[in-house]
Amino acid sequence: MRDDRVYLQHIAESIERIESYLSGAQGTLDQPSFFEDQRTQDAVLQRLETLTSVASHLSISLKSRNSHIPWDTLVATHNVVAHAYIDIKPEQVWSTIRNDVPQLKSMVERELHQLKVDDPSSETDR
Repeated sequence: MRDDRVYLQHIAESIERIESYLSGAQGTLDQPSFFEDQRTQDAVLQRLETLTSVASHLSISLKSRNSHIPWDTLVATHNVVAHAYIDIKPEQVWSTIRNDVPQLKSMVERELHQLKVDDPSSETDR
């Protein structure tokens, strides 16, 4: 079993990429632009699949400490993105990236910071 730190770093990287994909040359994509941009949708879906898969490997203690995170929703999102492509709805993806991802990002940053405080000799930067 790996350390939560490894999983948190992978989640942080996926979130950074999602944010990058959503901030295009003309600024941050709004909902209608996202719905029209299949390339960005595909990129975001790939990162959501990675993020939700990795999140499933986080320790029970970390998930318990962060019970405000909708872990069941993340698992359900993974199942749809990874296995039920036909059921993917842009509205649900948009809701996930606007509501769940920022909450997850805040938790990941907090947990990585705490791990660094608890073990200053550890390397948490990628």
